[in-house]
Amino acid sequence: MIRYSLTKNEMNPDTDGFIAKIQQWKKTDFEDVLNYMTAEGSGLTRPQALAYFEKLMQTFEYFIETRGSVVTPLCHIQISVKGNFLDENDKFDSERHSIHLRIKPGTRLKELKTRLKLVKNNRPEIAPNPDSLFDIAGNTTNKFATPRSIATLKGKDLKFDPEDETQGIFFIPENQSKENFRVTLYSSIATTKIHFLIPDLPPGKYTIVVKSIMRRHKSIRSGILRQLITVL
Repeated sequence: MIRYSLTKNEMNPDTDGFIAKIQQWKKTDFEDVLNYMTAEGSGLTRPQALAYFEKLMQTFEYFIETRGSVVTPLCHIQISVKGNFLDENDKFDSERHSIHLRIKPGTRLKELKTRLKLVKNNRPEIAPNPDSLFDIAGNTTNKFATPRSIATLKGKDLKFDPEDETQGIFFIPENQSKENFRVTLYSSIATTKIHFLIPDLPPGKYTIVVKSIMRRHKSIRSGILRQLITVL
């Protein structure tokens, strides 16, 4: 199901109309695509998936560079040149002309469009949305956490009340057999960035969860960092 909500048309504020805004619970990136391709039962390893994907991209680039277009069931890609030429003897000039790639859905995506189902959210669900964890001691992002090191968590809608023990940043062990670890020391808490001291964590893999009572809400909302974090 594709969730959407209605919002005021800011592009045309003089009208009384509303436009639909897609409200997906999280974005999908290249890592998600690879994980889906290599899911259990697919018979495809991560190195194979990376190799196939890279070869596919190289193939697209080759035919676009040499023939100006590619037509596949997924999409159609074609080069176009914008700008006016003075006469038949005029040549491409980057000051006056520009190259554009036009991308259109192929047959598979056109068929997919007919299968998409929409469901309306009367009120968009707002929740913390952590995107990356930078561990200063290890100089890594979304990989490791060094106990007692300073870290930076970035994302959206991260702000919370650190005095409320039900809110904050929590390290939750992957096997759920140990206690959850709540961060207690913060140097700054902002909507898009939080600086804090990593707790004294035992070795293992952890899910990072941000819990907050959002503005105009009374209950806890949670947001999860997509990557598992390892403590060595």
